[in-house]
Amino acid sequence: MAQMEFTMVSTDLRRDPRWRELARNPNARLVYLSFMTSSLVTYTGHFQIPLPVFSHDSMISQDMLIEGLIELNDVGMIQFNQSTEVVRIVGWFNERRTPENVNFLKCLIRIYEQEHLPRDEIMAGSIAELSLAVLKKSRKLKVSKTNPEASRSHRASYLGEMLGLLQRSLIEVSGLQDALREQFGRSDPRLKGYYDELAANLPELPRLRPAELNRGVFASANPSQKPDSHTGLEGSCKGHETLSQQSQSPSKTLCVESDQKNRNDKCESANARPFLATINSDLSVRARSA
Repeated sequence: MAQMEFTMVSTDLRRDPRWRELARNPNARLVYLSFMTSSLVTYTGHFQIPLPVFSHDSMISQDMLIEGLIELNDVGMIQFNQSTEVVRIVGWFNERRTPENVNFLKCLIRIYEQEHLPRDEIMAGSIAELSLAVLKKSRKLKVSKTNPEASRSHRASYLGEMLGLLQRSLIEVSGLQDALREQFGRSDPRLKGYYDELAANLPELPRLRPAELNRGVFASANPSQKPDSHTGLEGSCKGHETLSQQSQSPSKTLCVESDQKNRNDKCESANARPFLATINSDLSVRARSA
């Protein structure tokens, strides 16, 4: 599993209401900062660490570590499953950690594809957060004046990789539909159009229901517009109920190029269309011609 060698902690953390809520629990704050600065954390902010290992690495007793993780989970700063020892840092993909290009995005996708990671609600939350970050970033990718076609092609590949990840994950990862609706429902109302485009390109992805549109900031986006009725798949496949053996020799190298044929084989075995189908989707085609 690729691991962090450098990280940044925003000074805005001290103004975060969730952080302030932990004023009477300095142990939880210490645990959070230990995760944010640990070399055991991955580039996705979603990882599986045996608690005795992290306890030794952070020099925090295992009892205090579990207590702090539960507190952080309760205030919404992390997601934590004690039985699988999987942790996700909520809000990981902010402006500083959003993948800048398609190659970095491919590296993150390979982290999610590791077999030992449970395909559960915690992974779903991480993928949903990454999807939103990628959509935001795609708006800011600049078109080169000297080679605009290459810039458009890169943006199309960038969006296509994200669509491919979502396509496979909607089949494999439990709770991803709910995580996507939750992530997009509480964000910038301008992104509703992007969610609708995702739903148009991914038949498995349902449209936002009226109750969800009225719940968050989307309520003021276009009150007269009603979402199309589309149910999609009501239940995604359950993830692994038990953990497979965790990787024993994580690499310091971020990623290694994989053969495209292997990726297509994986898609076919999961009854999903290969990556080339998503790169030619309406969303990616529009990105190339923008």
